[in-house]
Amino acid sequence: DPIRNGIRSHHFNQLITVVLPDVASIPVALETALADSDHYLVRNVSLRALTNRAFLEGFVKRGTFYAVSFRTRLDTDDCVAVTPAGVLVLHLNKETYQTLGLEGRVSQFARKRNSKYVVQIDLKTLVPETNQLARVQECLGRESLGRFTLQVAWTPPSDGKICASSVAKHFAEIDAAIKVELMPTAIKTHQECGLQVPEFSLGEDVGKEFCTGAELVEFMGMLALSCETEEDEYLNS
Repeated sequence: DPIRNGIRSHHFNQLITVVLPDVASIPVALETALADSDHYLVRNVSLRALTNRAFLEGFVKRGTFYAVSFRTRLDTDDCVAVTPAGVLVLHLNKETYQTLGLEGRVSQFARKRNSKYVVQIDLKTLVPETNQLARVQECLGRESLGRFTLQVAWTPPSDGKICASSVAKHFAEIDAAIKVELMPTAIKTHQECGLQVPEFSLGEDVGKEFCTGAELVEFMGMLALSCETEEDEYLNS
């Protein structure tokens, strides 16, 4: 599925927009999915903490852990994410990358050439008491990288022996400088009536003119931001 793969390749997404045409109310299934989606805000975290043995064995290799840096901008700030697959992704400014000491590549999201770099570390492959792990920990603990505020969520194994809040307890206990707080998922809804919407089709009806996928996504983005949508030739009522 190219759409799902595209979403998964953007590790720093923090917002989901759902557009429901011709629906008077939010479906129960969607409300249920959002009801139990609270997560934690973990402040002042050294990324070295993401490589200690207890964390790797307890949360990365068991269940599904996800984290993303809080209120950081991809184009100007150093950003961090941990994917559900257990990959630590650093999206760094050039100055930070040059002092880090870990190998990476130029980011495709850089506004200026060679101004942003991406470093990826597969946390599941790190082996305790090895030179590789020692080097990764030394680099991630450098002052030039600093500490981060992370939005964190963990889905425990299905055996039901551990609750999801265990990850908050772990961070609170490993470092007195770390502060943890519950962060409810922010949900914003609004209803629009009488809108002209783009007509889109995956078929090949040569007798009609449809909007492109990019135009449809742009329309939904403008709708989510409550922007004024201008009528165009591809709009129909």
